[in-house]
Amino acid sequence: MQILFAFAFLLTLSFMDRFTTLDEFQRDVYVFTLVASATTVLLLVAPVAVHRLLFQRGHRRELVRVGHRIAVAGLSACRATYAADEDHGRGPRPGDPR
Repeated sequence: MQILFAFAFLLTLSFMDRFTTLDEFQRDVYVFTLVASATTVLLLVAPVAVHRLLFQRGHRRELVRVGHRIAVAGLSACRATYAADEDHGRGPRPGDPR
């Protein structure tokens, strides 16, 4: 559920006045994070739809295989979302200890 809130929050950011003051790098990080969070939501909800389609047809083995792959892809997208948000898009600054 937390990723849904993050996605909703990211959608509202572009309507704030300070959004126009972002530099190109920060805007790129914002867009990447927005797309990654939308992808995460879609991939983590997709196994439910796959279950509905395949279970009634008796394709249980395929259901487990496909559901697992989609769930792993969703978790990978979730990791990308949180990695992009880790520095909140501030980018490297002079004097950072990195």
